[in-house]
Amino acid sequence: MKSFTIPIFLLLTILWSTYTSGCRSQRSHPATYTGKQLLFGNGGGFTGETTTYLLLDNGYLFRVTTDMRTTKENYTPLKKLSGKITQQLFSKANDLQISQTEFSHPGNIYYFIGIKNKQTTHRITWGDPSYTAPIDAENLYHQLTASLPQ
Repeated sequence: MKSFTIPIFLLLTILWSTYTSGCRSQRSHPATYTGKQLLFGNGGGFTGETTTYLLLDNGYLFRVTTDMRTTKENYTPLKKLSGKITQQLFSKANDLQISQTEFSHPGNIYYFIGIKNKQTTHRITWGDPSYTAPIDAENLYHQLTASLPQ
């Protein structure tokens, strides 16, 4: 009986860790996440490709790619930021008052920052050299891109 105890315990441990890690990733998946999301990225140029990143208010950071044939978004987890850093970044985004700011001046190459809630997304987009981008938006963009894995 003793020889079955260790393998059964090991099996139960593996099953439990698999189950709990699956639950954790579901709670933090951007497509179903109900908390705030900070989105940022850039696009344009010769290919017109857009690179988008999402930071959830629980600290999980994702890269978003879109299948052009199906328009389905795919999320690649990149890393988890500390609670302190995440809180600072969301606080700075709130200070920008993105939902009340009307600034959409993309250029050939453009940059953006946005806030996404359950059903709404608000963005600030800049890149057109004829318009001066909000300096706080540019600063936050640089802080966000500095948090990306190298």
